[in-house]
Amino acid sequence: MSIEETVTRTVADVEITDEYRVALRTRKKLTDLSPDAAMALADELAEVAIEAANGLREDAAARGIASISHGFDGGPVHPECRDGKCRNCDGRTLNGRDEMVPCTHSCHVQAVAS
Repeated sequence: MSIEETVTRTVADVEITDEYRVALRTRKKLTDLSPDAAMALADELAEVAIEAANGLREDAAARGIASISHGFDGGPVHPECRDGKCRNCDGRTLNGRDEMVPCTHSCHVQAVAS
């Protein structure tokens, strides 16, 4: 006779804060994940980030603010990256003069740094 039990544990929790920031909580400071779990976490982060960005835009529009930007926002960003679909971006986009230039979204900066 044997007794078996399956235990489900939360490895990471992703949510939107009141300031439209993305909060990630993990069980430990260093969490190693399987490739499938890492992809699921990345997808969840991207989904919540899009929700946070949309919420921020809606809140800004309700307050009559035309747009929200940060001091570190720079050059042109491919529409796919802007919409949270970075995997569809080829790393290039059009600038204001219709010239092909590198996409400056942070997903490309991180890829270069690693």
